[in-house]
Amino acid sequence: MTHRFLVFHSLRLILAAALLVPTIHAPLAAQKRASSRKLATAPTPPAPLPPTTSVTSLGNGRVRHTTVFLHQAHEWAAASQGPIEGPVYRDSSMVISVPRGALSWHNLVEPVDAALPLSITARFAVDSGDARAAIGFAIVTPSHQYLFGLTPTRRHTVLLNSRFDNYTQSIQRVGANMNDTRPQPFVADQGALNTMTVDLTAQTVTLTINGTQVERWPRDRTFSPLDGGIQSLALFGLSSSFGRFHSVSVDYGRRAIPDVEGAFRGTTRLIVPELNNRPFSRYPVIAPNGAEIFLVQNPRHQADDDVAFAKALTDSTWTAAELLGRPINNNGANSVTAVSQDGNEVFLWGRYLPDGRPTTAGMSSTRRTVDGWSLPQNVTIEAYANASTTREETASPDRSVLILTAERPGETYGGKDLYVSFRRPDGSYSRPENMGPDVNSASDESTPYLAADGKTLYFSSNLAQDGYGDNDVFVSKRMDGTWTRWTPRTNLGRYVNTPNWDTYFTIHPSGRYAYMNTTVNGQNGIARLTLPQDSVTRTLLPDPVVVFTGRVLDARTKTPISTSIQYADLRTSEGLGSAISDPQSGKYSLVLPGGRSYGMHVSHPGYLPISDHLLIDTLRAYTVVERDLELEPIAAGATIRLNNIFFDSDAAELRPESRAELIRIVDLMKQQPNLRVEIGGHTDDRGSEAHNQQLSMARAQAVLAYLVESGIATARLKAAGYGKSRPKSKGTTDTDRQKNRRVEFTVVSI
Repeated sequence: MTHRFLVFHSLRLILAAALLVPTIHAPLAAQKRASSRKLATAPTPPAPLPPTTSVTSLGNGRVRHTTVFLHQAHEWAAASQGPIEGPVYRDSSMVISVPRGALSWHNLVEPVDAALPLSITARFAVDSGDARAAIGFAIVTPSHQYLFGLTPTRRHTVLLNSRFDNYTQSIQRVGANMNDTRPQPFVADQGALNTMTVDLTAQTVTLTINGTQVERWPRDRTFSPLDGGIQSLALFGLSSSFGRFHSVSVDYGRRAIPDVEGAFRGTTRLIVPELNNRPFSRYPVIAPNGAEIFLVQNPRHQADDDVAFAKALTDSTWTAAELLGRPINNNGANSVTAVSQDGNEVFLWGRYLPDGRPTTAGMSSTRRTVDGWSLPQNVTIEAYANASTTREETASPDRSVLILTAERPGETYGGKDLYVSFRRPDGSYSRPENMGPDVNSASDESTPYLAADGKTLYFSSNLAQDGYGDNDVFVSKRMDGTWTRWTPRTNLGRYVNTPNWDTYFTIHPSGRYAYMNTTVNGQNGIARLTLPQDSVTRTLLPDPVVVFTGRVLDARTKTPISTSIQYADLRTSEGLGSAISDPQSGKYSLVLPGGRSYGMHVSHPGYLPISDHLLIDTLRAYTVVERDLELEPIAAGATIRLNNIFFDSDAAELRPESRAELIRIVDLMKQQPNLRVEIGGHTDDRGSEAHNQQLSMARAQAVLAYLVESGIATARLKAAGYGKSRPKSKGTTDTDRQKNRRVEFTVVSI
């Protein structure tokens, strides 16, 4: 698990810089919104605002990105630290008001190639503030930030800030430092617009203010961090400053990003209050059935993270997150890394001693029981090794495959890579196998999440040249059953990723909503993304699935039964997976991708087995099918429908896909040597009485013949044809008639 609190990595060390006062205020409550109501007349809609951003090609791979701040453009992503009010867009300006000790920060969500010339020009005014305040813009690299600003005392300041070593140095040459209050003649008076330009070439860095070149540096050791790439460009205002940005123009070479143009355009994001109701909410993981979401919270501001969960109210709303109790939460670092399709088993970060205390790093799993979650048991992975201090995992919905991150010397392409491991019959997992260069890079991959379709993998990566920020979310799709052939990784793009730490992307099985760790208007935490469903975006979303759900119950008493639900390919009888029903409620769910037809089978000691099927070869949309599975106790007179017995139309020859169902009936008869049964055939209302009687008897006899050929004594079996005399439904629709066409299995004696 990546133990990083959600902070603005592009901000946190600026706050430690010498120009800031040491006190950082706590965030204010949400700004109150005034509302008014007109009676008798409808409000007049506001006139549409003109575009604020234009992008013009300059040739040779260079573009000009110009923003006039009539209102906020998406390309500038707002962030803040401390009690920020705004920004407010008025009078053709972005107005920022930054209290003492706070910071306002606005990133350009656009990849910039640091190897090509760069020119930034901003027109802005510093209206007020003390000597420690400043307004300006910054160039942010993976390791450093270069801040170019003006103070209310009509001075300029240029700072180099280390993002990870907590030091800041002044690199300006003209004039004295910020403590000198003497004005510089090239800086306009308070309230007047200044034009500041930074030009970056392969040889020099130049600062010009209001037409006067005031700084010129060689691009030497001081500016060598730029060679590591430009992560973002930003506008900022800090500590007691009040000012206005009128416009910003950036001429630059656009860095190539492996994204899809236009994908996720129109995505909206919102920090979810129900999931962020305690400090440091992060690491969301949605159950494949969409019924629950697990996350981490840290109400004590310590290293001992706790697991919380929320239940789905709709596809996009949740109950308030609640902390789980013991045994999952202890005094160690607790986190859910993956959830089974039935929601009744979760994988956990770390291991547990028999008394529930944490032990050495590893992985464990726990299941729901009648009394709550079981004591987590160790998950064994053959030859597991990881040189990194962090790790994350995800699992396929049926738990048969683990995808994990690890740094394994001699095997990785860079830092941490994505690996795959397969479940064995004893519950352990195979030696991790590197998933290859289509998903892994020369940097660190982390926070994988395998979507409900078992095919679409989301993960984050901090490879600077491939991303928009600190960490970006990528997607890749599995191409076959080896789990090592994937489509080339694709960045989800500027409408999902920001210049900040974007990780732990987890998506609802509908594909309409996702959740992730990110920053929204200055607030960091778990955000809900409402995703567009256009044809371009759909290529990066999971394939449609059916969530087949309900309860497993005793047919007589309606009490819940905890048992296994097996499912297989209906055409080939290939076993595909299983789920377990909840011991408290009997609730089960199967998450089934389209493209094939499925047969389901449930058996439990003392009950007749039952089956069902789902034909979704041409599934085009997310679907939820609710169906209770009721088990009949084995007793005289008990009847079950053999749902997975198939015949051609108006014929009595068993189709090949009936074989799995017939084998299960044979097994039951062998397990119950005294069981005597009737095989009853039924038809719908179409056709003559005589024809339907003959057809139903022929079908019952075909099943009886198979059982006899499989070693079941003829004396234990009886065939009966009822034609259309015993309908389950008296309607005449296709659905009604389908219910009436059936073969039933009835216990005569036991």
